[in-house]
Amino acid sequence: MIFIFAHCNTNPTISKISFQADACFGECPIFAITILKDGTAYYNAKMFNKQQGHFQTVIKNSQLDSLRELIYKVNLFSLKDKYSAPITDQPTYTLKVQFDNGQQKTIEDYGNNGPDKLDKIYDLIFALRENQDWK
Repeated sequence: MIFIFAHCNTNPTISKISFQADACFGECPIFAITILKDGTAYYNAKMFNKQQGHFQTVIKNSQLDSLRELIYKVNLFSLKDKYSAPITDQPTYTLKVQFDNGQQKTIEDYGNNGPDKLDKIYDLIFALRENQDWK
């Protein structure tokens, strides 16, 4: 008997990624980014960003793939829905990921107090504000 083992991708397809960085008492960037399945992205730069206003672009494939891979790798559903820090004057980051199968995960992270693997996702999203051709 010969057995063949194949790796099958059981991850549901990500249909939408939304991220929002809210205010602190200082000059923390306040913005929202929404990325659709096809890479179309919307950026609402509210305050303390290099640019202010509403912008749109198509995220470069390599960066979109990196973000998706990282989201799958961190296993969002194993994380808490809410993280907080026992201090004031910190921004709240809200990450929402929706999947084609109807599942979704929202994480609210006050004071960036979630696990380090969330920081990696945040870093990629923050970088998108400056490494894309927003119009």
